[in-house]
Order: sequence, then structure tokens, then C-alpha cells
Amino acid sequence: MLTTSVLKSLREDFGDAGFTNNLRKAIREGKLPNGREITPDDFSIRALFEATIGSVEDIFGRFDGPGFVEAMMREADGDYVGVNSTMFPSITGELIAKKVIDGYNEEQHIGDQLVTNMPSKLRSERITGFLAMGMPSEVEEGMPYPEGSFTEKYVTTDTAKKGLVIAVTEECVTFDQTGQLLMRAQQVGARVGRDREKTIVNGVQDVSSNVYRPLGTAAALYRTSAGALGDWRDSTVNELDSNDLVDWTDIDACLAIFDGMQDAASEYIDVNPTQLLVPGALRSTAKRIVGATEIRYDNLSSGVGTVTSANNVVDNYQILSSALVTAQSSSSWYLGDFKKQFVWQEIFPLQVFRQNRESDAGFSRDIIAMFKARYFGGIAAIDDKYVVKNNAAE
Repeated sequence: MLTTSVLKSLREDFGDAGFTNNLRKAIREGKLPNGREITPDDFSIRALFEATIGSVEDIFGRFDGPGFVEAMMREADGDYVGVNSTMFPSITGELIAKKVIDGYNEEQHIGDQLVTNMPSKLRSERITGFLAMGMPSEVEEGMPYPEGSFTEKYVTTDTAKKGLVIAVTEECVTFDQTGQLLMRAQQVGARVGRDREKTIVNGVQDVSSNVYRPLGTAAALYRTSAGALGDWRDSTVNELDSNDLVDWTDIDACLAIFDGMQDAASEYIDVNPTQLLVPGALRSTAKRIVGATEIRYDNLSSGVGTVTSANNVVDNYQILSSALVTAQSSSSWYLGDFKKQFVWQEIFPLQVFRQNRESDAGFSRDIIAMFKARYFGGIAAIDDKYVVKNNAAE
């Protein structure tokens, strides 16, 4: 444990600026300049406060003293000056950021494996493509080439900024609630990470029918029949009913849907699915189908009976599973090249900020420092031909 005396000694050795920089670096790298290994749990919020600002009893007293803001702005001679240091909130912020990131990364998320990251500076993007209106044709000698004409197509995206606030109160310092504070920071990171994961996985499943916005209008992403419009927005069949995931024949049935994919000029396109997204109840089944070394099946039409052969599923699909898939259905599953169909529009990734100046909350709620964890982004489908949804028979 880094006690008050140890921290004061380090501050004397490094000076104020060096103390802050070295301690923040140590928190990030997990060791002090002398090589001693440390973790956020080695710190005491009270010891850090007393090493950087002053005695808790002198400043807070019995919660009827001059108050934190006034006390920390006085020098020994009683004259007011600018806040002499941001050491405490700066170092505390590093501790909290480390715990938030640990919490954010502690769960096994699959979201980033389903989307292509698209950095952006706009809340909503317009992602354009071209709709082919004709195909190359034979050109007779001396005759002009036909001119290719294109109609613009596009989809739009949408994003949201989400986050949570962590407050360090006078009580937290006085009663040295370091463990609770760091645990809360880790829980905040976990919740922020879980929310982003939910946004992605639910988007892939088209839970709200708002992830696919052709020509700027939200439309159902998965369809079991061609739509009435008959154009690129609504003509693709990419959902298969009565196709339980039982064995390799169900994979073949899904692949047949991909074989029928056509572009707007009615030309067949090649789609190479790489991932199998399943609910928890189908995880073992998926592994058995993909990982089998051989299969046995009845070939009664030829009169041979049971036939043994190598596994027909020759593609080594990546199997992904999540409770968020199970939450929607314990039997529906997806096969496709998800990264070609979905993008994560990232305005900014996970960030942790601290409040830089005093606020009303500091006075009315005895808050010493406030920190917020946030992210800004959203998922969008830029096409509808690279993932097929499969539903079990009712």
C-alpha cells in the first residue's frame, strides 16, 4: 500500500510536476520508476489526497469546516492563490481511467468482430454507391461502345453519445473508500462496454429495424420474400424460415440463398460467408458441425444405406455466440461475412474525462472531483446481401 508518507516522499523526490507525471505513468505501466510493481488497488484515495492537498481533518474537519474549495486554495499564510496543483484529480483520474478500461475490456465481447470500424466526424454519414443500369455487350466492328449509366444509391447512418459519471465525494476521501470507488469505476467501464456491445449485436440482428436505411429511410434488413419495390432497396431475400441448425444440410440450405444473390442488374454475385453467429443453445451444435472430421448420412435413394464421408462443411467458419443473440431467439442463427455488411461509425472511442473546474455539484453535494466515461458511435448496415438469417421451424 502506498501510504501518505510514501507518497509525500515520492513528491519530494520528483517535485510536483514530476510526481504527477511519474505516478500517472506508473499507473498505466504497472510499476514505479524504481521498478516496484503497483496496481490501482495499491493506492489509498485518502493517502493520495493528504499527500497532494493536505490533512483531511484540517480541511474537512467534522464536515463543518471552511469547505474543500476554500481550503485547498489557501497557502500557509492564508492568502488566496490559484489552485496550487491539479495533482489529486489528475492522479485519481488516471486510477479511475485504468479501472474503467479494465472493466470495459473484462468481458468477452464479439461486437468488434462483426463490424468494420469507420472513423467519422459526422453524427450521420451518407454512404454512397452506384446502381448499375446495364452490362457490357458485344461491340461490332466500327460501332460505338454503349455508354454505361449509373444511378446513385446510398444508405445513411446514425450515432449516439452515451456515458456515465463517477463522483469522488468528501466522504469517499475521509473514510478512505478506495475499494468502493475503484470497484464502481470498473463497473462503469463494464456497463459502458456492455452497452456498446448490445448496440452492435442487436444491430446485426436488426432488433429495432433501424440499422438499414436505404435512401435515408429505415427498412427491415432481413426479408423472406422480395419486396414490392423490386429494386436494390427491397428485392433481396436474405432470411430463411424452417431451417433449424442441426447438421451440414442446414448450412447448405443457407448457402443456397447466397448462391441466389443478385445485384441490381440481375447479375449473380459471389458472397463468401466467414462467420457463424449463434445463440448459446446452438453453440455446441455449431462447433460439432464445423469441427467434425467425418459425417454419416443415409443415402437411401441409391440403395447404399448409411454413407460415411469427410465433413462436407469445408469452410472453417468462425463461430461467434452471445447472450444478446439468445435474448432475441434461442433458435435463430446467422451466416455471413458480417464485416462487409456492417460498419461501426466511431465519432470517438471509450474516453474518460475529469471535471477541470468547480461546479455547483461540488458545493451542493460535497464532490471533490467528477469523472465521466463515454463513447460516441453507432452501427449501420451498408448492404443486405452478405448475411443470411435462419429461423427454426415453428
